[in-house]
Amino acid sequence: MANNANDGAFGLEDVPDLPEAPTEQPNALAGIQPHHVADYLKWRAYGTTDVDFKDLEQNPTCRSSTLEQDKKAISFYMPIKGATWNGTSGNPTKSDPVNEVVKEVKKAETQHRGKKSCATRDLTETEYRKVVHELYGKGALNRPSVQPAC
Repeated sequence: MANNANDGAFGLEDVPDLPEAPTEQPNALAGIQPHHVADYLKWRAYGTTDVDFKDLEQNPTCRSSTLEQDKKAISFYMPIKGATWNGTSGNPTKSDPVNEVVKEVKKAETQHRGKKSCATRDLTETEYRKVVHELYGKGALNRPSVQPAC
């Protein structure tokens, strides 16, 4: 991987090396193998490519949905998008080693060992009314005055 001045600033100094792809060839990404994608997803989820999924002390630091989105983003640029990986060609994001990483992160989530969900929900009407009532009571909001229509 090339050393950029910003690599340390974004924590990218330990990103696993992917094969160099010449940009002038239309099939430049054809050299990417499933183990490259799986190593990237392991690094993304665990911070290292050397992961033992049976070790319950290693907890993922991202959600499976993040890995699925990364897979989708990588797949978008693959020369053969629709084909599954057949061992020598196809789309490496649709291979067993890659799907195994996502599956193990999902398993960790169900065991409450993964990153906690950041999903939020809308306020219910009762909660909304309580917040508005509190704000009016503290003088943070002025009650709207109804102006007669002219």
